[in-house]
Amino acid sequence: MYDVHGKTYGSQGFFEAAHALGVSLIVLGEPDHWLASETYSHLHKEFIALDLSQHTNLPNRIAAAVCGRAIDGIIVTFTDEYVVTTAEAAEILGLRTEPALVMWQAHHKHEMRQLLLSLLDDDNANNKVQAVRLHSAAYLDHPPPANQLAALQYPLGVNPCRGQFSIGVKKVSNEASLRQAVAILGEDNQLAEQGIMLETYISGPELDANFVLLDRAVLFLRSATLAANFAETLQISNTRFPLWEFEAIREKLSQSLRALGFRSWVFHVDARMRKTALRYGLVDVRDGDGEVGGSIIDLIAARESELTRPSHPPLLSMTPSSSRLMSVPLAQEAPGPLCIRTGWTSAPTRSCAR
Repeated sequence: MYDVHGKTYGSQGFFEAAHALGVSLIVLGEPDHWLASETYSHLHKEFIALDLSQHTNLPNRIAAAVCGRAIDGIIVTFTDEYVVTTAEAAEILGLRTEPALVMWQAHHKHEMRQLLLSLLDDDNANNKVQAVRLHSAAYLDHPPPANQLAALQYPLGVNPCRGQFSIGVKKVSNEASLRQAVAILGEDNQLAEQGIMLETYISGPELDANFVLLDRAVLFLRSATLAANFAETLQISNTRFPLWEFEAIREKLSQSLRALGFRSWVFHVDARMRKTALRYGLVDVRDGDGEVGGSIIDLIAARESELTRPSHPPLLSMTPSSSRLMSVPLAQEAPGPLCIRTGWTSAPTRSCAR
């Protein structure tokens, strides 16, 4: 998408950064993509026109398109739609990648939820997070899901099993609103293509955390402490969580990433926390003279003192489809492009055999 004010394309900054670092790129995209024009030819070594709208056999078509070229890097995409596809193409080419199956599980909400609940030796209360998958909206009244539905406790979250951002996600408080949300989601064949998930709604504060994994170790946790410098607190937002809740966030979310099978990458993870020391409330906003000029919703202490460590740690629940590879940015344009790093100097030629 073109930004008329900034006079740049959404993903242009990524290509300019790679160019400034001397990274050579092969770009695969639609023939009319903006990167195919002469104006932006300096941002890549080569542009290969490829129909990305047809997903049939796309990993093999990507591999065939770059077959015989010297490649020493990774395949990346600027949209979640192609994350699994590019991982499969990288496996065909023998390039370093996280396993395609792991990528698939992380981007399919019900599978991710079920895997984490089965693998993690978590608190019993956390296992009360319930999840039911509907193959389609019509399955809502089929006997197995209908029986599971009767056991669910409201409020619930209604989600597409494979989606982007929060598109199609709704909170429902009763069966009537549940049926309405499922029916609306079912009308979108693309969103509901992989099914619809109903799960326990977690009402605690949302948080975002950034992780860097290398061989399953969390790099930025090795020596950093909350007192080390202000930059460290930026790794987890919101930053008002007390120290022991930061510790729980780091432990539980990094454990979840490893349980999913990830080994080395940069991740952005969303989650919600229950039994936290904080809650949302109205906070007065004061001007430079100390006068109240309005109010905003912010996190405030839920107990008498948020500095008192509770006897039981807070419980964390990764929100569906929440682990994203930060080196695979979210959709900026549609479709594509896909990028393959060819390195700074010469690189080995890759065969196209599996």
